[in-house]
Amino acid sequence: MKKIFRFLVVITFFTCFSLNVYAEEDTTCNYSSKATLQKSAYNVDANYTIKKDENGSFYFEISVYNITDDIYAVVTNDINGEEVQIYNNITTNNNYSFNIYDTTTIVNYVVHVRAIKYGCNDELRKIRITKPRYNDLSEIAICKNDIMLDYSYCKTWVNKYFSETREEVIEKINNQYNKFVTEPTTECILCKASVENSKKIRKQLAMKIAIVIGLIVAIILDILIIILLTNRLKRYDI
Repeated sequence: MKKIFRFLVVITFFTCFSLNVYAEEDTTCNYSSKATLQKSAYNVDANYTIKKDENGSFYFEISVYNITDDIYAVVTNDINGEEVQIYNNITTNNNYSFNIYDTTTIVNYVVHVRAIKYGCNDELRKIRITKPRYNDLSEIAICKNDIMLDYSYCKTWVNKYFSETREEVIEKINNQYNKFVTEPTTECILCKASVENSKKIRKQLAMKIAIVIGLIVAIILDILIIILLTNRLKRYDI
């Protein structure tokens, strides 16, 4: 009985010792742990999507993807001190989204991906997102023209504030539109060159035909003259 009791004590001791060793290894933030955390951080992604609500108003959906249970994310911005902390237990399938209804302010977000397991608390990665602002000048009639859609002052969403006054920007838009309308495009220049080249070829061909016709007429006249002279000579001989 004593032997059995000793045996159980030894087994219990070694089991507890093994568990303690495992726990210590699991919280040392060693190379292997950091490699696992870096792999998780590498898979994290973030972006924004522009959407419309039921009233037709724009808003932004900021999304952070692939937050597993060994990492978490803190989303900060350059406008105020507000933070959004994202842990795996508040995600849906490891993904999390929140909405921003301010469409007039440019906001720079930073997603800080940090470790939460293995005794590590390192910041593993930073992801930067710039939320653009709505450009109401894109609504003016000229900006809706196809040739103006890519013009910087006519884009619907922009990542900068215009330093010019509203009147100055509108003047630039009008000038750019007039420039597009009055200046021939590359395609038109090529078309014009092709037409000019065709006219030149036709002119050269007409000149060649005229020369050939002139030579034929001259030969015919020479033959007629020769025939007339021959007939006169025959008369004189008679």
